[in-house]
Amino acid sequence: MDSAIGQFLRGDYMPHGHCYMWQPHILWTHVLSDLLIATAYFSIPVAILMFMKKRKDIGYNSVFVLFSLFILFCGITHLFGIWTIWQGVYGYHGIAKAFTAGISIITAFYLYKLLPGLLKVPTPAEVEGMKTEIGASKQENLKLTSLLEKHQQTRWLIDTINLSLVLINESGQIVFRNKKFEQEFSTDNTTMDELLYDASSELQNTLSAQVQAIEVDVPRTFIGKVKTRAHISNAEITVTKKEYDEHFHLLVTIKDLKEIYALKDELVESNARFERALKATNDGIWEWNIHTGEQNWSEQMFDLVGADPSSTPTYKLWFDHIHPMFQDDVQEAVDQHLQQGERYEVEYLGLDNHGSYRWFLARGNSIPDEHGNPIIMAGSLRYIDEEKQAKRLLEERTEYLEALYKGSNHAIWVAKAVGSDFEYTLFNDTALKWTNTKKNQIISKKVSELTQFPEDFKQHVLEKYSECLTTKLPVEYIESFPFEGKPHWFQTSLYPIKNDETDFCHSILGTAVDITQQIEAQQAVEDNHQFLTNLLDNSVCGFYLFNYSTMQNERINKAYTDILGYSLEDLQSDKNFMAKFHPDDIQDVEHHIEQVAKSNLGDKHPLEYRFKHKDGHWVWCYSVDSIIEVDNDGKPQVMLGTFVDVSDKNELLRQLQQSNEYLEQFAFVASHDLQEPLRKITAFSESLQQRLTPLLAESPDAKYELTRLQQSAIRMSMMIEDLLKLSRINTNNLRLKSESLDVVLGSVFERLELRIQKSNAEITTANTNTIIYADIGLLEQLLQNLVGNALKFVKAGETPKVDITVTDLATSVEISIKDQGIGMKPESIKRIFDPFKRLHSREEFDGSGIGLAIVSQIVKAHKATIICNSEEGKGSEFVVSFPKEM
Repeated sequence: MDSAIGQFLRGDYMPHGHCYMWQPHILWTHVLSDLLIATAYFSIPVAILMFMKKRKDIGYNSVFVLFSLFILFCGITHLFGIWTIWQGVYGYHGIAKAFTAGISIITAFYLYKLLPGLLKVPTPAEVEGMKTEIGASKQENLKLTSLLEKHQQTRWLIDTINLSLVLINESGQIVFRNKKFEQEFSTDNTTMDELLYDASSELQNTLSAQVQAIEVDVPRTFIGKVKTRAHISNAEITVTKKEYDEHFHLLVTIKDLKEIYALKDELVESNARFERALKATNDGIWEWNIHTGEQNWSEQMFDLVGADPSSTPTYKLWFDHIHPMFQDDVQEAVDQHLQQGERYEVEYLGLDNHGSYRWFLARGNSIPDEHGNPIIMAGSLRYIDEEKQAKRLLEERTEYLEALYKGSNHAIWVAKAVGSDFEYTLFNDTALKWTNTKKNQIISKKVSELTQFPEDFKQHVLEKYSECLTTKLPVEYIESFPFEGKPHWFQTSLYPIKNDETDFCHSILGTAVDITQQIEAQQAVEDNHQFLTNLLDNSVCGFYLFNYSTMQNERINKAYTDILGYSLEDLQSDKNFMAKFHPDDIQDVEHHIEQVAKSNLGDKHPLEYRFKHKDGHWVWCYSVDSIIEVDNDGKPQVMLGTFVDVSDKNELLRQLQQSNEYLEQFAFVASHDLQEPLRKITAFSESLQQRLTPLLAESPDAKYELTRLQQSAIRMSMMIEDLLKLSRINTNNLRLKSESLDVVLGSVFERLELRIQKSNAEITTANTNTIIYADIGLLEQLLQNLVGNALKFVKAGETPKVDITVTDLATSVEISIKDQGIGMKPESIKRIFDPFKRLHSREEFDGSGIGLAIVSQIVKAHKATIICNSEEGKGSEFVVSFPKEM
C-alpha cells in the first residue's frame, strides 16, 4: 500500500515540458494562459462571495458557496498544469482534478435539485406589484390606527424613559414635562434658567449662547450642574431645536450623572489600588489565552525572566528561561492542571535578568468554558531564591547548632534564673569534660548546690551571671580553671536570653573556649609575624596591599621599592596614585580594579600594565590581584597583589613579533617564487602531452609517468597556496564585523556547489540566522574546510550527510558540523590539526594535509575553541565556539 501511494505521489515522472520539446513560444503560451485563467478563476469566487454578503436577502447561500469552490478548484488545476511543465507531479495533479470533479458533481446535483424552487421565485416586477397592492391596502388602516394610538404611545414612551424631559417654548417657558422630570425636579420651575445651579453663571451663559446658535434638528450636548429636589447634581443636558406649527421649541433632556460619576470615582480608586498593589509586590503577573496563545505580562514579569519589555510575551519566551533539568517537571505541572484541574504550583530554577539561574515559584489557575475546558489561565511568578537560600541556611544552621552543641569543643550551657540563684538546664559534653562532672550532678542543680566547685568559684560565677541578667547585655571575661592537673585559660561569654515581647531576661546562655593554646601561641604568632615580614621583604616579587577606601597602597615590601623605586611614604604622600600608571593603561587598570572588587574572596585576576618608576622611566609589570578582606556588607576593603617586572619579556615578545612578520613576508615571497617554476612544469608537461600524444598512446608507462608529473605539480601548487593561507592568518590582521551565519554559509555553499551536486550531498542547517562577530573571510575559509572534509571523507558509494547546527549561548556562538562519514580513531584526533598530518593515503582521499591546520590557526586567531568528537565508521563532529566579544 505504501509503495502504491509512493508511486502515485512520485515527482520524478517526465514533465510536460518534454512534450513541448521545451520550445519557449509553446511553453510560455501555456504557462501565461493557465496563469491568466487561474487568476480569473480565483477572482470570480471573491466577487460571488462579496455579492452573497451584500445580498443576504436572496438566500441560496449554499449554491453560491458550491459555485465558488468549483471555480476555485478549477483555478488550482490550472496552477498544477503550470507546475507539471517542470515537475512530473501527476499524482498531485490528479488529486486536484479529483477534488474539482467532486465539487463539480455536487454543484450540478444541488443546482438541479433547487431548480424547481428557483424557477418559482417571483420576478422583480411581480414583487414590486405585490408590494404596491399590499402597501395601499394597509396604508389606510395604519394611518387610522396610528392617529388613535399615537398620542397614548408617545405619552407612555416619554414617561417610561429614564430621562428628565421638558419642552420649552420660544419665551423660555416650560410647556411640557415628563414624569421623570416631575419626580426629580420641583414642579414650580417654569423656565429653563430655574433648573440651573445658581452659582453656575458660566454654565448659564454657555447655555444661553448655545440656544441662540442651535440649528434646527441638530442636538447639542454639554455637562452642567442642575438643582434637583434633593441635591445639586452633575447632569448631561441635551438641547434640540424643533419647529412645530410654525413655532420653534426646545426639547431638553437631562440625564443625572451622579451614579456614573460615583462609578467613575470607584473605578479610578479601584484601578489605583490595583496599580499600587501591583507595584508593591515583586511578583510577575501573567495571563494566557489558551486557545489563541496570546499572553499578557506585567512589567515585573518581563524583569523576572530577563526579557525585553518591548518584546511579545509568549509561552516559549517564558519556558526558555527555565533550566533544562526542570522543564519536564514544569510542563507536567501545566499539563496536569489543564487536563485534570490539579493545583498549578511549581518551583523551578530559571534564568533571572542577570543571566544566572535562580529559584522561582509559579502559581496559577484557569477559567473553564461551559464544557469544563480551560480557556484562560492566569497566575503569578515569584522570585524565591532568597527564601530558598534562607530556608537552606536555616536548615544548615539548625544542623550546625545541633552539631555544635553536641560535638563542639567549646563548652556550652544554659542557666535559668531562680531568685538570686541560677539553675542549669543544659550542659554539653565538652563542659562536662572540662569540669570533670557528670550530667546528673549538674542538670537541674543550682549553682549554690554544686559541691564539686570551691565556694569562691561559685561566688565568682553567680556575680557574672547576675551582671549579665541585670544589664541584659553580653558579658565576656577570661578566667582560669584547673583541668587535667594544670591551669587552663578560658574565654567565657555570657548572653542574656530575653522574652521578645516583655524584654524580660529569664536565662543565661554561656559558652567557654579553651584559649590556653592561643595564649601560648601568641608569642609564637609575634615571632611568625616577624618571620613573614622578613620573608616578604626578601622576595623577588613585588607585594602590596591596596585599600579600596583610600585608593592607595597601605603596605608594600622591599621588592616593590627595588622594582619601582618608591617607599610606602612616597606612595601615601602622593594623592594622585593613579597618575603613576601609563595613560594608555589607566582605563584597563581602573576596569581591572572594578572587576577584582566584584569577585569573590581569593579569586585571582592577572593584569599587565606600565607603571612609572620613581626616576621617570616606564616599567612593564605583570600583577596578580585578589580580594582578601571585605566589610560586613560584603564590600571589598583590601586587595592583595603581587607583581614582577616583565619589561625584558615584553621586549623579547616585540622582537619575536617582528621576527614573525619577517617570516610571514618570507613565506609570501617564497610561495610566489615557488609557484613560477611550477607553472612552467605544468605548462611544459601539458605541451609535451599534446605533442607526444601518438607516442604516449604506444607507451602506457610514459603516459602514466607524465600524468603523475602533472598531478604532483597540481598538488604542489595546492600545498603552496595552503601554506600561503596559513602564513597570512594573524590575530592582529583580523577584520572583525557582525554578520548572519546564513550569509556566510550561503557563500560557502556557493563555492562548494559543484562538489555538493556531484556527490548528491544532503546538508541540513538549524538556527543559522544567528549573528556572529568574526573575520568573515577567515570564517568562510574555516567552514569551507570543515564542510569540504565532511563531503570528502565518506565511504565509497555513500551519499554525504552533513548537519550544521548553531547555538547562541550567553557569551559565545557555537557551530556544530556533524557528518556520517568514515570517522577516525579517538587516538588520531590529537594529530589532525598538525600541518601535513594525513590519516589516509592520497590514493584514497586527495588533499594537501594543511586544511585542518588552517582551521586551527583561524580558531586561535579568534581566541575561539574547537573540539572534535569522532568514532571510526560512524562519522565525526567538529564544534567551534566563537566568543561574542574579543
